[in-house]
Amino acid sequence: MSQEGVTYADLRFVRSPPEKSSPPRGLGPWTWPLALTLMGACLFLLASTIGVGIRYWQVSQQLQQASHDRAAEREILAQKIRAKEHQLEEATGELSSHRLTLQGCEASGNRMQARLQELEQALSGANDSLALLREEKSRSEEELLQARSCQQAGCCPVGWKLFRWKCLWISWDWKSWEDSKKDCERKESQLLILKKPWDAGEMWDAVVRKSGKRSLQSDGAWIGLRKTSRQPLFWVDGSPYEGTKQLPSYYNGYCVKIRDRDLSFGGCSATLQYICEKAASPGLPAQVPSP
Repeated sequence: MSQEGVTYADLRFVRSPPEKSSPPRGLGPWTWPLALTLMGACLFLLASTIGVGIRYWQVSQQLQQASHDRAAEREILAQKIRAKEHQLEEATGELSSHRLTLQGCEASGNRMQARLQELEQALSGANDSLALLREEKSRSEEELLQARSCQQAGCCPVGWKLFRWKCLWISWDWKSWEDSKKDCERKESQLLILKKPWDAGEMWDAVVRKSGKRSLQSDGAWIGLRKTSRQPLFWVDGSPYEGTKQLPSYYNGYCVKIRDRDLSFGGCSATLQYICEKAASPGLPAQVPSP
């Protein structure tokens, strides 16, 4: 009975014998070396990361320094460029000033050249005028000698008047300009030519007024000057009219007459007295020269 009557209390205080601990499942003998290897790799990566960070910091510092140096260099270059631009502006201003001065000199030179050409032309004209004056003087001296010989021996045919070393004849009959021209040619002469501006007035006073022909003084007389619809005024010897005075116009009038010391146009078919001329020649019957 004693063996079979085991109580709960007895059972609760009964301890089982301690069991031997067994290693955890899944871990082998290579687990710790692997952990050490991983820890070493992590430490290596950490050290590498720190090294890379330090190197990045160093490179960043170098880049910042290089950037600062480049900025300083750019500032220096900008200052140099501004200085060069200022010098270029000054040089451009001086060049513009010199260009204006050169243009002024060229303009002055052109004016001087033009003035020189004008003076040369004036000198040429003066030389031409001097040559003409010398020629006129020579001709006047020759005419003076002829006048003296004419006063002694006579130079014009009977009925002709001596004027400026020409023999003039005033007609009594009236003809058209063309018939007057032909009649003068039959007399081995030509219609009167008055190339010098003052010849008309002097001839009128010296010859026409003293002729006593009143009709001539009122109506005028044909002279050797005319024009055509295609040709300007010309003399019967073919030379052009060089007078500067504008002749009074006349409707459909192309032939010129002299009246009251002046020249004017008239209708070529109108009948007027006319004046012929021929060169004075010593040895002809003596005539008293007109003053």
